[in-house]
Amino acid sequence: MACGDYTNVDDCISNGCYWYNGACHTEPPSSCEEVMDYEGCINCSGCYWWKQSCHSEPNPSPGDSKYMMIVSPHYDGATNTIHIWMQYYVLPTAQNSDLWDLIYIEGEDAMPANVHDACKQFDPKGLFHQGHGSPDTMCGHNGTQIWRTYSTGPLYLPLLAGKIMYFFSCNSGQVLGPLIINEYNGRAWMGFDDSPSLTPYGMSFIFAEPWIALMEGDSVGTAVQRTIDLYNYWIDYALSHGQSGTASQLIFNRDCFVVFGDLTAKLIEPKTEVIDDTFDFAINVT
Repeated sequence: MACGDYTNVDDCISNGCYWYNGACHTEPPSSCEEVMDYEGCINCSGCYWWKQSCHSEPNPSPGDSKYMMIVSPHYDGATNTIHIWMQYYVLPTAQNSDLWDLIYIEGEDAMPANVHDACKQFDPKGLFHQGHGSPDTMCGHNGTQIWRTYSTGPLYLPLLAGKIMYFFSCNSGQVLGPLIINEYNGRAWMGFDDSPSLTPYGMSFIFAEPWIALMEGDSVGTAVQRTIDLYNYWIDYALSHGQSGTASQLIFNRDCFVVFGDLTAKLIEPKTEVIDDTFDFAINVT
């Protein structure tokens, strides 16, 4: 088959052809700026996708966006529980600040295309994503894989370059988190390298502490320390009240909480410019 006969990215690239601008080509593009689509850009050597276009140089100011994204599926016991915590502890601040514009994708809307399109369009500086995970995946509604380390189609991890992230899920800190930082230029990533328990009292607000700290202007390093300190407080409280089982669960959660990347990164920088625009986004932007 000729290159022009292939109709998807995988077949095109696996047969030595070049995919860009929605079609398969025999020759690579003459420049990165010629490429108009995300999939084509990330599959062209030496090209970088940022600010909704393809460039021959990396983003000189990654993470300068004034958008923040929260992704919160809720379709089973675990995700329903965390979604309730999200609504109670995180959203009141996230939705009522003039320091950022919030992109909130929840429930059935938490699907790969919606999340990826929002990242392309708005390039949020911060991403708080709760859901099920594995060592190499982070999932949305009904377990659909939104972020993953392997690909049967376009790999979307380059969209996370420059971002400050908190993935509340099981195990994604084993492979996915460090890969985002070390190979895809993420700014900072917080999450878990094991399966945190949702049952201990105190976990409902400890879960939110890293992002609350960031929204209050703390650095990633300070947010992590605040979270560890909060775990330690409730561990001591549980032990002093004869709740050794609860203390053990909290110790486990504390010890599998991990961070990678730039500990000095902040969601809110000094003299943050206020954006007053209102966007009519298909999912939910406030």
